Amino acid sequence: MSLERLNGLSSADLFVLFLIIVVWPIYSAVSLKRHPVEKIRHEPNLRISSYTVTILQLWGLTAAIGLVWIWLERPLSELGFRHQLDMPTMIAWGLAAAGILFSAVQLYQVMTREKARESVKKQLADVGEHTALLMPRTQNEYRLSMLVAITAGITEEIIFRGYLIWAFALFVDPWIAGALSVCLFVFLHRYQSKAGLIQVAVFGAVTTIMVLISGSLWPAIVLHILVDMLNISLAWQVRNRSASSAQT
Repeated sequence: MSLERLNGLSSADLFVLFLIIVVWPIYSAVSLKRHPVEKIRHEPNLRISSYTVTILQLWGLTAAIGLVWIWLERPLSELGFRHQLDMPTMIAWGLAAAGILFSAVQLYQVMTREKARESVKKQLADVGEHTALLMPRTQNEYRLSMLVAITAGITEEIIFRGYLIWAFALFVDPWIAGALSVCLFVFLHRYQSKAGLIQVAVFGAVTTIMVLISGSLWPAIVLHILVDMLNISLAWQVRNRSASSAQT
């Protein structure tokens, strides 16, 4: 049974999967050891290089997936690039809208209320120092971090919720395939604290459910992009407004 299903994967697929499942986690582990919190704390320029490497990594893997997909003449709909106005898709869009609205309201409250700002400041402290140090500190870093958010929103959904679920589902139930993709997604974010990883796991689970019930990546991509951009803006506002308050 498994050997028959393996025929659904070409040698090019196996190579891409090897890069995603084996090489990428190993590289991530090595990179994490090479850039501990102490090093990031004393080398602020690492933020720019970290943003740049992340963008190149994600687009590189996504380009490899796209080339294989097009080369094998597979329909893009099988990867999740489909859209239909049925009930499951409308539910997925509803979840996306709810997540975006929640993040937008939180950002608005931080910009207008001191109490909300202090509350979010405590929440951000829970994600861990490593994550906090990677948050933008300058305008240039902020602009580049927005590109990271857009990149992650598009590419991570294609990689984890599109390609990996498709590949794993050749061997196991789609829901198990989704769970496996979430596990890898969380593992690659392990530089965050326990609280941060829980948030990553919940977000990964929600977007996976959205894709599995609708068959479409679009709601998850839109949610991922906007939530990441809003969350970065949230951290940016908290940092800048707190610094301004301290100076006055």
